[in-house]
Amino acid sequence: MNNQNFGIINISRIKQFFGVAISFNIIIDNVPMGEISSDMNLSFTVPYGHHNVTLKKVNHSVPIEIDLSESQRNVDIVCKAGWGALVARPKLVSVNYR
Repeated sequence: MNNQNFGIINISRIKQFFGVAISFNIIIDNVPMGEISSDMNLSFTVPYGHHNVTLKKVNHSVPIEIDLSESQRNVDIVCKAGWGALVARPKLVSVNYR
């Protein structure tokens, strides 16, 4: 694959005792990409341009809009478990381009 027109979305979840057994769904541009658990890192190669990333569990979603380009090839998204009514839910910690 020619990486000249592609960037990387890195998603990390902070290690926590709370919510350790609960995984969050990762959806990029309406496509389910997998699940992330406590103390886990996942990377996805995507073409430059606008992307919608969603972290989801049950009825709670965290939408994140990102734009990758020649000057912003990679983005690091950090999340953790937050308090929900019945189960842990995703909470955004940071989004950093590099």
